[in-house]
Amino acid sequence: MDVVLVDPTPPLPGVSFRNAASFGNAATVAPSGIFPTAAPGILWKVPGMLLRRDGPLTLYWRDLLDLAPWLAAFLSASLRRRQDGTISALGSLMKVIEEGMRP
Repeated sequence: MDVVLVDPTPPLPGVSFRNAASFGNAATVAPSGIFPTAAPGILWKVPGMLLRRDGPLTLYWRDLLDLAPWLAAFLSASLRRRQDGTISALGSLMKVIEEGMRP
């Protein structure tokens, strides 16, 4: 498997890295990275996350309409049958990554 990363603004001396393609992507290269955030039961945790002042989720009602397609896709991905496929696919990628990291 080959991966090509095209970065229109690669990190260069004196140039801010904040515009680089790899900035802020929270990439995970770890076996635990195969478990998606969109997991079964996540929907029932949302109210608690929204109600806690220091909770991990903030939602601005004015953005709800714009977020609706993404939220629908996220909830669809959290279905058990979808999660199993995601874990399988990410697990396969992790094996390739682990092989590439060996000396």
